[in-house]
Amino acid sequence: MGICSGKMKKKKKSIMLKQAFSLFAAVVMVTFAPAWAIGAEYKVIPSIGLMESYSDNLYLTPEHKVQSWITTVVPGLALTGRSEKLDVNLSARGKIDYYMSRDDAALKDYYYYSGSDVGDDKSLNISQYLNGMVGYTITPRFRLTANAGWVTDYGSDRDIQQTGLVMGNYQRDRYSTGLNGTWNITEKLSMGTGYSFAQDDYHSDGMSNLTAHQASAWLYYILGPRTKARLNASYGHFYFSDYIYYNPVTKVYIPVAERNADSYSGTVGIEYQYHELWKITADAGGSFAQSTYAGSSERNSSWGGVFRTALEYNDLRNRLVLSFVYDVAPASSSVGSGPVQRTAFIANAKRRLIYELSVLLSAGYYLNRATATNSATVLGTEVNVETFRISPALRYDFTKDIYLDLSYEYTDLHDRFLETNAKRNLVMLGLYAQWPYTW
Repeated sequence: MGICSGKMKKKKKSIMLKQAFSLFAAVVMVTFAPAWAIGAEYKVIPSIGLMESYSDNLYLTPEHKVQSWITTVVPGLALTGRSEKLDVNLSARGKIDYYMSRDDAALKDYYYYSGSDVGDDKSLNISQYLNGMVGYTITPRFRLTANAGWVTDYGSDRDIQQTGLVMGNYQRDRYSTGLNGTWNITEKLSMGTGYSFAQDDYHSDGMSNLTAHQASAWLYYILGPRTKARLNASYGHFYFSDYIYYNPVTKVYIPVAERNADSYSGTVGIEYQYHELWKITADAGGSFAQSTYAGSSERNSSWGGVFRTALEYNDLRNRLVLSFVYDVAPASSSVGSGPVQRTAFIANAKRRLIYELSVLLSAGYYLNRATATNSATVLGTEVNVETFRISPALRYDFTKDIYLDLSYEYTDLHDRFLETNAKRNLVMLGLYAQWPYTW
């Protein structure tokens, strides 16, 4: 009875969120359409992507690997508009993945890890992505920006480039919305504040749904022609619903209570344009996190550091972005759900060999950790996952709107707590085209 009631509540919440998103989009279009039409420039961009790829470990499992060829079609449509005061960007994209000869039957002993529908050989996944952004300049000094999004996706590696963590092939519905305001107080001083809401609904008892409310405020001050100082403060409230947790030590499925987590952080930073080609940013500060479980008065609290830095280089033939992040972040994955301490090094580089041909490189190292007292998995276990990925690629531009992409990606996921290694080789060839229409 309790399970049915919980599912009904989740379904109602999902419907309410979809309705809220639709209402938000309608209000935006009706409210700003007259202003947008005056002196605005419109651009409609239909697009299509066709890809063929091969993965030797579809779910990134340490054993009983599932191999498959994947055919992917990505149709898309974007609408942008700009006037003196208003910017609008709306986009809709689909992603159709067809798996050839995929057999999940071998994953029966690893259901807890892969999250796949064991025994149900689904050969087709259809993902969809809807996003909208509206920016409006109310006065020369004050500007508001609103955004909303709805994503339905699949795939074990859908978040790996951002988090370094993997999950199963089950469906996730993500709803998000946000509102930000910026105010130029003087020529040198500006401030802003923002709020964002996100909801992740998973269609699996092995994953915890996530609701996140986040508020932030920032202050920028121009110290010189090339230097800006900034202050940032943020608060986040995260709710993780109850879920079925698989204990890899005892090999038993256990119901885990719902969880609430609050986090506070503050940083001071600097932005320095070292050269017209080089830019450096750095933020450092501290954070405080506190979590509670349903039916328990015990509170788990922890203090931590926050550090983010990035180095950017741009010229006519080269682009390089190096970033480092050390922070507490919410996480949902095959190892559990809850806040983790994340350390990440990420690099992206591109070099144009000739006008049409470019070589690209993307790489990342991630370390996600949570102790038994504040862990995502609780019940005496811990999170200690180390991930490394590297992806070289070649891109050939037939025109500025049509290009061919050949890439290879190697991923190595080491779960230090379970003492397992999951490795994957992924090769992909893709053709992308778009047709912009401006009036």
